[in-house]
Amino acid sequence: KSVEELPVEECVHAPKYVLSFDLKPDDSLLVKCGLSTTDAEGAKRNLEKEIPGWDFDAVRLAARSKWNEILSRVTVKDSDPDATTQFMTSVYHMFLAPTDIADVDGRYRGADGKIAVAPTGRYYSELSLWDTFRGAHPFYTIASPELVPDFVNSMLAHFVQGCFIDFASFTDVFDSFVWSAQIFFVEGSRSAFAYACDGYERQQ
Repeated sequence: KSVEELPVEECVHAPKYVLSFDLKPDDSLLVKCGLSTTDAEGAKRNLEKEIPGWDFDAVRLAARSKWNEILSRVTVKDSDPDATTQFMTSVYHMFLAPTDIADVDGRYRGADGKIAVAPTGRYYSELSLWDTFRGAHPFYTIASPELVPDFVNSMLAHFVQGCFIDFASFTDVFDSFVWSAQIFFVEGSRSAFAYACDGYERQQ
């Protein structure tokens, strides 16, 4: 019905709008949103690939099926149903992140602000290693080993792009080598380990 553009603060780079719709009492409003760290064209391609149609129920069922596939990898044997609920809720939370931020063509905006292409088409962000390296990432190695190589390659790419990764990431990298994962940034991993260990020694 109408589009109103709002003032943009100095530190904000994207425009903001208020959209008004002339909906009847029984009407439904369907909205799709494409996301990309690269550019608007990347967001459009992601949306066209991931949600090409407008069937809301089909999208919901596909998401439910995917979550069931992931959560069914874990079986809890406990006589306390509350403990089972708490544990499975934690598993659900674990798989909300890290997030694959690569576009459908593998492009992503790296830590250096430049657009790069992930060797496998996947690049993970929100690794939060100090919070997850003790429990969550060893669990990923057991419950979802197919994800671990891309986690590690994303960490090492992050380092190659000029950012620091510390020894909290070592367990994930070592697990990947033990499980014969394909590591693309081998030289980067050696440099990252040396740099992190040197930094740790300086703190002592």
